[in-house]
Parts: sequence; structure tokens; C-alpha cells
Amino acid sequence: MTKAFNGSVPALITPQMLARRDEWVKRVTALVEQVRQWSQQAGWSVIVEHEEVEEKLFGSYEAPAARVQLPKGDLPERAVLVIPIGLQIADGNGRVDLEGYPTLSRVRLVGDERGGWNIWTDSNIPLRQPWNANTFHQLAQDLVA
Repeated sequence: MTKAFNGSVPALITPQMLARRDEWVKRVTALVEQVRQWSQQAGWSVIVEHEEVEEKLFGSYEAPAARVQLPKGDLPERAVLVIPIGLQIADGNGRVDLEGYPTLSRVRLVGDERGGWNIWTDSNIPLRQPWNANTFHQLAQDLVA
């Protein structure tokens, strides 16, 4: 998951845009920490790494990502990847994907204006559940099933 970081900044980026990007990275950091804690509560191991994110308005920067290992069962591996996609998205305040492996099933966590997360399916249907430990545990198990 880790990529080399070159830290490029667009020529027209303003201090306000840098501050917004920094706040976004803090939100993703808090999200990954939540996922780490919730995963450990379930007895799942977690590897936290960093992804390079490239955005036209905000340049190239690093944001935390994670790999949550669930019990293997009959499969060689079952994992949920937490992947930061970017801050600049339509109708939202940033996006982080939860992707199951080996299923490649995915849900999107889309930031709201209050700093919370809304869960969306790949079919653009909102999953009207709160973002909390119980929802995460159920999603993780469903994404790898």
C-alpha cells in the first residue's frame, strides 16, 4: 500500500487550501485510529501505512491507510483495506474507501460538513447506519464474505 512520497504542491495553492488539506489528513488519521481500535476490540490485527494521494487542487500528500486482517476461515486471506481517496469529491467532504479482500467489495465513507462519515454503497445508495464500532464490525465481515 505504501508509495513513495514526493510532496508536490500546485503552483496556485493557497494557505487556506493547505489548511483544509491538513484538516482532511487529521480527519483521516482519526478515522484510521478508530478502525484500529475497533479492529483490536474484535481481535483483528491492523497494519497502518500511508498512501500517496494526488489531487489537482491540493497537490500530492500522504494520508494514513490501513489493512485489517480478519480470521481466514476457508480462505488464504481475508482483509479490509482502508484507502484514502481524496478531499475533493462531488457532494462530500472527502472520501475514504473500505475494500474487502479477496471479494473486492467496497463501500465509500463520505465526509459530511460536521466532520462525520456517511456510508455509501457502490450503487450510490446510502447505507443509513451510523458510523460506529458495530457498523464497522458488520461491514468488515460483510465485505470479506
